[in-house]
Formats: sequence, C-alpha cells, structure tokens
Amino acid sequence: MPLVLFGHRMGASVAHETARRLRERRPGLVRLLVVSARCAAAVASPGQEHLLSRERFVEVLRAQGGTDESIFKREDLLDYLLPIIRSGYRLIETYQPPRDDRLPVDVLAFAGADDPTVRVADVLAWAEVTGASFDGMVFPGGHFHLRENPAPVIEELIRRLRLIDDTAAPPDGRPAVQVT
Repeated sequence: MPLVLFGHRMGASVAHETARRLRERRPGLVRLLVVSARCAAAVASPGQEHLLSRERFVEVLRAQGGTDESIFKREDLLDYLLPIIRSGYRLIETYQPPRDDRLPVDVLAFAGADDPTVRVADVLAWAEVTGASFDGMVFPGGHFHLRENPAPVIEELIRRLRLIDDTAAPPDGRPAVQVT
C-alpha cells in the first residue's frame, strides 16, 4: 500500500523529513507529499519567532489565528503551553534540510490566499524539492485555510488519493506497512 504524507505548517517540515528518511529505507513507499502553509526549504531562512519576548510571541500566535482566544485569557495555561509551543517553533525555525536534495515523490502544496505569515510564492517553492511532479494550489483563507474552508481541500485530497495506484508494490518488493 502506498504512503501519502500530509503536513500543515510545522507538520509540513516533519512530513518532508519523513519522506527523505523513508526514501532511503523503503524506496518507492511514499507516493505523495502534501504540504500546507509552510515555506519550502529553498526559500526558508532560520526563523526568530522562538526568540521573541513572551508578549510578542503571544501576538504572533494571535495573528496566526490557530489558537482559541480563550487560551490567551488564562495565564496558568499560557505559563504551561508557551514553553512547549516555543520549543516547537525553535525546532522548525532552526531545521535546515539539504537544499539540493530532490525527492522522487510527487509534491502537492496548499497555500491560503490571505495567509499573513507565509507568502504564496514561498509555499509554491516546494516545487524545488521534487524530481517528480509538482502542483500548487491556493485556497481562500488565511494560515489555517484548512479549518476556515475545508471542503475544497478535502475534495482535492480525495481526488489525488484516487489517482494513486494502490496495487503497485514498493520497488524493494517488501509489503508496505498498513496502519488501520
């Protein structure tokens, strides 16, 4: 069974690195890498948001729109959550995969037309990570366009999944792992 990896924002980098590592261990297993709301490594520069003051970091989180506003009203929750969130930012902002490493995997990139944190052109730069096919799509909405208007994203994912030949075994002949 072929594997499709999907990652939104920070998860896009995790999915990309997973595809890179699986390429070496299980060639042909990953058939599609879907990334969303994350600039490609080719245009990424080390981020600095993880170094911001608490107040400024909270402003950044609010601007992105992915955190329920009630969280920001609870200092006890912020005291607990901010170090965890900041660690995730540090990990992703300092991660630098090899820039000349092209995957033999189709890549599909999603961007929000009104994303205040990631430019559409930077999302479309994921074309540089594949030696296979690339498609970029821009959807209405911001950084969390998936939540704002999920129907067209889901429709496109279903369409892409139907195009994948699930009878093809990976080139190494070993059966793919199926998670149910």
